[in-house]
Amino acid sequence: LDATDATYFRSLTMRAAYLSTDRYDLVYTVNQLARDMAKPTVSSLAALKRLGRYLLRCPRVSINFPWCSSLPSQLVVDTDADFGGCKKTRRSTSGLVCSWGGALIRGSSKTQSVVALSTSESEFYSTVAATATGLGLKQLALDLGFVLSLVVRSDATASMVMSMRSGLGKAKHISVSFCWIQSIFQSKVADLIKVGTDENRSDLGTKPLTAQRIEYLMKLCSCVFLTGRHPLALSVTT
Repeated sequence: LDATDATYFRSLTMRAAYLSTDRYDLVYTVNQLARDMAKPTVSSLAALKRLGRYLLRCPRVSINFPWCSSLPSQLVVDTDADFGGCKKTRRSTSGLVCSWGGALIRGSSKTQSVVALSTSESEFYSTVAATATGLGLKQLALDLGFVLSLVVRSDATASMVMSMRSGLGKAKHISVSFCWIQSIFQSKVADLIKVGTDENRSDLGTKPLTAQRIEYLMKLCSCVFLTGRHPLALSVTT
């Protein structure tokens, strides 16, 4: 791309990043676009245009918080990973969804900092990151006067076994995070439970999905797609 198109790409990618702060359906795409910020290519611009067409079809998302007679006492974090998803670096992508009372309060999609050697290892790294994020939100809730229990959900049995057993086994190259997460679950600071692959909401932050799959997972996050402009939206003049 020439300098003008590159500037155009960077500007719109930053706007998309702003939108993705409370739209979990955009986090994976924005994560992929951000990789090309330094040297955008023609394919980068094509991916950005594809995102624009998606936003024309789904311009708004509403996060619904179901009515509860009492405040929920449980913070739920779903975690997933796409092993070797990046074709250039072969690094995996971690996705997570944090919800309170069934409603989305945080979602993210991040490229792992190291190259995982197996699916179970990439899922383990994702579980570690999700647990750390959940503990941070749990402490934030405590600072605000809410005492919450933390439940981490994963669809990867191998990662769950690595996280809940005692000892390093053969995974010495990940020994530090291995020991840390084992102590978290063994001391019951947080619980780790199994979730079905089809019901794992964090799958949305790991790889490209069909429109039907996106809509289904967003519904599980208590998110509803809307059309038109919000009545409180600012008017844009040209």
